[in-house]
Amino acid sequence: MCHPLSILLISEDVWIYNIITPHLSLLDIHHLQFTNKWFYQLVSKTNKYSEYKSIISLLRSQLNINFYKNTSIYESFLCFNEEIFELYIETCPDKYKYLKHVLSGRYALYIGSSIIHKFSDKLEQLIEEYPKALSLVFPIYRTQLSKVFKKLFNQEQYVFEYLFNDTIKFSDISEELRNSQPFLLKIIKLFNLKFLNQFDNKFYDDYEIISEAIKREPYTYYLASKRLKDDKNILLGLFSNKQISSTMIRKAVTEMPKEYYSDMDIMSLAIRKDPGSLKYASCYIQDNRDIILSSVKKQPICFTYASNRLKEDREIALEALSNASNTGVQLQGLLAAVSANLLFEREFIMDLLDKDPSFFKYIPSYELIDDREVVLKAIRKNGYLLYYASSEMKNNKEIVSTAVDVDGEALMYASSELKDDKEIVLKAVRNNGKALLEASERLKQDEEVILEALKSNVSYISFASKRFKQDQHLMNHIFTLYPEAKNFLE
Repeated sequence: MCHPLSILLISEDVWIYNIITPHLSLLDIHHLQFTNKWFYQLVSKTNKYSEYKSIISLLRSQLNINFYKNTSIYESFLCFNEEIFELYIETCPDKYKYLKHVLSGRYALYIGSSIIHKFSDKLEQLIEEYPKALSLVFPIYRTQLSKVFKKLFNQEQYVFEYLFNDTIKFSDISEELRNSQPFLLKIIKLFNLKFLNQFDNKFYDDYEIISEAIKREPYTYYLASKRLKDDKNILLGLFSNKQISSTMIRKAVTEMPKEYYSDMDIMSLAIRKDPGSLKYASCYIQDNRDIILSSVKKQPICFTYASNRLKEDREIALEALSNASNTGVQLQGLLAAVSANLLFEREFIMDLLDKDPSFFKYIPSYELIDDREVVLKAIRKNGYLLYYASSEMKNNKEIVSTAVDVDGEALMYASSELKDDKEIVLKAVRNNGKALLEASERLKQDEEVILEALKSNVSYISFASKRFKQDQHLMNHIFTLYPEAKNFLE
């Protein structure tokens, strides 16, 4: 059972300590439920520093060491006022031990600037033993602690840890470390490029620093000194980076020394990532078959940069032209670069049409657009290409029949003679009823041809000749089969 005076400990009156002081030694101080509540209430109602001091004096004289061992009580101290903590720490039997406990835990946040000043010699020793405590203390008391931790900011193991948790800034690191190339290399490897722009300018002329940075981010090349930007190995490292964009390669190529335009190592790497860089290559590089062939597969326009010798190379020309339509490159520009010898070569044109029949429209030789096999190869995939065939081919029944079989409306490009050929016209309207519009006037009044066209769309009745539409007998037959056809007559 508690001493009766223990009940007084729950009182909210500040003056209570004057009453209980003579009897405090009689109390059972292990009854923390009462002691803590009393202390909490007492301190929370206290506003005067003199009362704080009296409370501390009371507890210091009566509770002795037992009070320091009680975690919940000194935790209460820290929650109220720095002055209480300072008074308390002055009387602590083992300051070092207690400070070590505070700095290694969450109580570090409550250490006031006066405490840091007073125990600066101990703090340095403690922080070295408990470096993680700095992450709590330093951001709050940066000014007071700058001298205390100066030694720590010159030790790599601490600096790396503090940088990782953003406890310190790069500028907090000792000048000695910030001027250490091996240390800065470690910074790049550990933090990538987070602090690179804070390095001293002299390190932008350091080969190892720039080389390491470029491995991680190509754009750091722009931080390099002019000497390093012109360094062959730096450029090779830059062009080898998988993250580099074609735009950046092009920019670097245009700015690098012109002597490198003949350097196979540099230019082959640059062209591999950005074929358009071939434009700046020397004649020696532009005459390299492997480089040109590889480039036109990616960017057909590169064919225009090839040497005259390679512009006559059938495989390269075919590769460039056949890829052009897939990449949106203007075919006329490429064709202008192709050797005239190839464009007039029948075998080359046949191979080209195999890859893309649309090239038929660009054939410069009348002899080839008048070649039956050449024309057939083109129109078998695109009947409208009949338009580019010679007049003789447009009057060739086999050619026109093939064209309308693929695209009925290709009938518009047939000769007048074949537009009046019922067999041809029937084949055209079966493919596309709209082809009736291109038939001769004679066949536009042919019932069989018209009925075949209407199978596609009854609206095509409007393409029939005026004479046919005036024939009541024929129109009644049409209306019987297609009643809705009445809606499409004038």
